[in-house]
Amino acid sequence: MVIIWRRKVLSNVADRLVSSILELLSSYRENLVEYQVEEPEDIDIIIRAVRGIIDLSVNELNIFMVEHSLFTTEGLYSRLSEQFISLTEIFYENLLKQQNTRLNQVLSIDFSVAKRIFLPCTLKRIEKKNVETRMETIKNKYLLTFDAYKVCDSDPEHQPLVDTAFGQMIFNYKPSVMSKSHIRRFLNFLVLTNDIEEVHDYNFLNSHLEELKQDKSQEDYEIEFKNSQINVSIETCEEEKILFSIEKDIEYETFMIIRANKVSNN
Repeated sequence: MVIIWRRKVLSNVADRLVSSILELLSSYRENLVEYQVEEPEDIDIIIRAVRGIIDLSVNELNIFMVEHSLFTTEGLYSRLSEQFISLTEIFYENLLKQQNTRLNQVLSIDFSVAKRIFLPCTLKRIEKKNVETRMETIKNKYLLTFDAYKVCDSDPEHQPLVDTAFGQMIFNYKPSVMSKSHIRRFLNFLVLTNDIEEVHDYNFLNSHLEELKQDKSQEDYEIEFKNSQINVSIETCEEEKILFSIEKDIEYETFMIIRANKVSNN
């Protein structure tokens, strides 16, 4: 019955449902930038709608892995997630282009709202782009300062920030034999002028980005251990992909084979 409902009812409203949720979130983002509105007016409705979509995109087994950052969903949630991630990337890129003075605040609020709505498998990709955008903002600011800096200080014997991600970023901008000496002077200048806070922010964000690039988080390992006695996976098998699909019909013979396999596995 669920399969029939998914194909005969849900398939007819799926696009409209996804687009409505994305329109509400896009409208909220406009208000966040323009009027500093900190959450969508209809956030409770959005949360309930997405939770319903998640329920339609999992089964009785893989629901135990739904909080895993590498969890793969099929059907409607997958469609919603991919489109939201694409819109998020465009939104962040526009913030950079516009050189929004409240960019860090906007990024922080935007991600906190996304955390209330979407699964970790979606959030991990959004957070990665969020962190990269923050780093790009800091990078752009300091490269302008670096270009304008005129060497007027003696070369310090040691400047530990040279060997950090920030120091490497500056070096990659204009690599040369003399770069290290120039960068040491520049970093020393930032310390003396008390303009060093965002340098530390950049290094912290870089470390966090490297963590996000790892396949699994500590939470993922804990979820896997907790469910190690159950035959579940973060991957959706081909049979389940067919059942969750709302884009193609399922042949009777295929359905009966899947049904028999599910019965034998229980």
